[in-house]
Amino acid sequence: MELKINRRNLIEDSQKRQRAAEAGRALDALWEAPWVKASISRTDYKTAEALSPVAEKLSSECDTVVILAAGRLAKTIRAVTEAVPGDDDGTEIIVFGDTLSTGDYDRLFTRLEGKKAGLVTVCCGKEPVELLGALAILKKFIVSEMGPAGAFGKIYAVCGRDSEAVVNDAVKSEYQVIPLEEGTDIYGANSTGAILPLMIKGADISAYLEGFYDAVSSPSWDVDAWEYGAALADADSALRPLVFSTWHSELESTVKWMSSFGEDPGYRRGARLPEDSAICAYAGLETLISVENPGEDLMTPLFQGCNADGSLNLLLNEESRKKFYADEETPGFEIVMGERDASFAGQLAAFIQISEGIADFFRGEKGDNK
Repeated sequence: MELKINRRNLIEDSQKRQRAAEAGRALDALWEAPWVKASISRTDYKTAEALSPVAEKLSSECDTVVILAAGRLAKTIRAVTEAVPGDDDGTEIIVFGDTLSTGDYDRLFTRLEGKKAGLVTVCCGKEPVELLGALAILKKFIVSEMGPAGAFGKIYAVCGRDSEAVVNDAVKSEYQVIPLEEGTDIYGANSTGAILPLMIKGADISAYLEGFYDAVSSPSWDVDAWEYGAALADADSALRPLVFSTWHSELESTVKWMSSFGEDPGYRRGARLPEDSAICAYAGLETLISVENPGEDLMTPLFQGCNADGSLNLLLNEESRKKFYADEETPGFEIVMGERDASFAGQLAAFIQISEGIADFFRGEKGDNK
């Protein structure tokens, strides 16, 4: 695993050996999870191969594909599709469905104006009314824009076994249903629900899944990578606010996804910096997601406080770390991606899911001991 994990203001744990043993048990339990097995056995590669005809059809025939999803699954899909770069001329992905606001629909229809649109509904359980409403509205929109013949092959459903309404609608309307793996409502970053949108947008899915595998199989979990999950559990159990922050627009949905885990997500906040800096002042544990080399740069004219080389990317990293490490009291972790590419995005997604799995195990251990 090439991700770097830097620590800030952590107190040395006198029970570290005991907690390392607990983390070992957590990892043993996690290795039995379906999503971990899918990565270790490379079953997720086979999933990508099976999805290739659908992804190619949608990407070749659509300018934009709307992915309908709700809840944490929507946050997962939005996080990975925004974090992983796609083809410059690839199909646009819009994640939608978690709203009943007419304003949101107005903005969506504005984005779809004049576009050849496709629709993929992703759901793993009982469908909320906002998702069913979005499906009815978007399906009618696409059929009215293209006609029944033109819409054929541009509408799909990716469903778990408990998704009844969407499956029934697909059968009635004669569009294809693709199975969705169980457990993706919590851990879905290497599931069909995430893989298909990445392939549609032209992302390097092999690099993404390879990065995911590299993080899952990394020996660092047996050394010290488990400490982040333990810190999350401690903060959650003590009801200390957790703040997940980034300065990068492409990772804003990632920190919002991270804030959706835990027993009580009300104590978790995602922050886009610097505009949400005030949120960080209340953190009991802060996580900063950084990118060493974000990619395309902008060279700036000379101004007060500018980077010596005139690089906007370097200035962002300087300001980000200066402000993060200026806090000499609050515990924190900086998770550093080397590049903003598919491989590092896959590593980050797997690191988040494993860490949250460890945290969930630690919280359960504490609950059992009460």
